[in-house]
Amino acid sequence: RRHAAADGDPRADRDGDDGARGHRLCRDQRLALAAQCDEDKQYLKSWELGLVLEIAEYDAGNRLVTKTINQYEPTPIDHAASAYISSTKVTRVNTGNGVPVPFNGPHPDWFYANKKVFTDTYYPFTGKALLAYTATQRYVAGNAFIYDTTRYAYDGRQNLSEITTRNSKGQIDKTIQVYNYSITDPQSQPTLANMNNSNIEKIVSIERWREGSGAYPDNIFSRKLLSSSISTFLYQNGFLRRKAVYTTKLDAPISYSDYTGILPNSPIVNPYAKIIAAFQGQALTNFEKLNEISVYDNDGNPLETQMNDQYATKVTIWDQPTGNKLAEAINCHSNEIAYTGFETAATGNFEVLNPNQVVPANTIPGGGINGRYAYLITSNPLQSRIL
Repeated sequence: RRHAAADGDPRADRDGDDGARGHRLCRDQRLALAAQCDEDKQYLKSWELGLVLEIAEYDAGNRLVTKTINQYEPTPIDHAASAYISSTKVTRVNTGNGVPVPFNGPHPDWFYANKKVFTDTYYPFTGKALLAYTATQRYVAGNAFIYDTTRYAYDGRQNLSEITTRNSKGQIDKTIQVYNYSITDPQSQPTLANMNNSNIEKIVSIERWREGSGAYPDNIFSRKLLSSSISTFLYQNGFLRRKAVYTTKLDAPISYSDYTGILPNSPIVNPYAKIIAAFQGQALTNFEKLNEISVYDNDGNPLETQMNDQYATKVTIWDQPTGNKLAEAINCHSNEIAYTGFETAATGNFEVLNPNQVVPANTIPGGGINGRYAYLITSNPLQSRIL
């Protein structure tokens, strides 16, 4: 749990009544109103308020254990909605003076209050505050601490693309998230092309590298791949379905050239050939297929998944009306398992021989039945066409 507090007024949210398990203090971002207002209107940028700047964690002896410091990068303000939406604020001010009623009548002393009306037209705007930097101090003895840093980078669509960490030993690791629209040549694979044409944004690969030395591009070719995963999809009839997951199987880190096939002193073009090959169903060097979905229901939910790492098949049962997962079973196939709750007309691979015997649950003597309906199975056998 966390409790944010303004500068100069930190407040703690303690775990435990007596602090026996330690506690945490947070400091959030309460910038001056002048810095939070738009250029010409006094409206707050809410996305830049309440951001956690600092978290301090203490042990049961009130000794500082960890301190985390965050920095954020606000995005440019988006005024795109101003072409479609505008609002007007109206202010009426009574000057305190009156003017005579502009007609003759029985009450010549009547008057109207003299009011002025001010209008202010403004437009909606939006923005984001993206986490840019995190520093973590882990205290080991007194004021001595180990210092780790993490930097975050975002692509042109404001999706997280790179996470660069430097540990206390000076080692730099970089995690790269590859999206379907990042593929240099997506037209070579129909699914990627259809995803891009439909403005779908999905992570298709996560790569973790140990950074090399030197300047670009030498640092690229000197880095070593620690691990990688690739997720493939199917895109059919407007449905996006997850297909398979591949993961590296390495005895030791491999070079950039071994992973991408791009040699030193060569242009860095299309470093994602393995992703395209995975979408095409080809075998991948240094990868193993972790799992693959082979059967889907009409809503695109996976029914049967081959768990290659467990040498088993997993079957999932879904509730059709809600789309919620009901159960999973191992070591069987989707045509070897059945389920129904009698709540709808869907009977989940069961064959109800006498549908008239599906009755409201509250009509069953003795009660104690969950759900709205029940099947009188005593006098009406229930069978499955597949079991």
